[in-house]
Amino acid sequence: MKKLLFLLMLTGFSLAAVAQKYAVIDTRYILDKMPDYKEAQKQLDDIAAGWQKDIDGKQAELDRMYKDYDAEQVMLSEDL
Repeated sequence: MKKLLFLLMLTGFSLAAVAQKYAVIDTRYILDKMPDYKEAQKQLDDIAAGWQKDIDGKQAELDRMYKDYDAEQVMLSEDL
């Protein structure tokens, strides 16, 4: 009985010693305190906004072209 209890305690302690330890790091807080990160993020946001503006313009042009095609489709021959 004592050996069984000793083995159980030994197993419990060994498992506790092997258990992983982890920590949660708030990287958003750390990065917000870095001025270089803020500037780089602003540059990325500006580039993304420019690209989004280009995409919106091209999408508007595509929509206009599709509406023109849809309106002219009735007058086009089979070959066209």
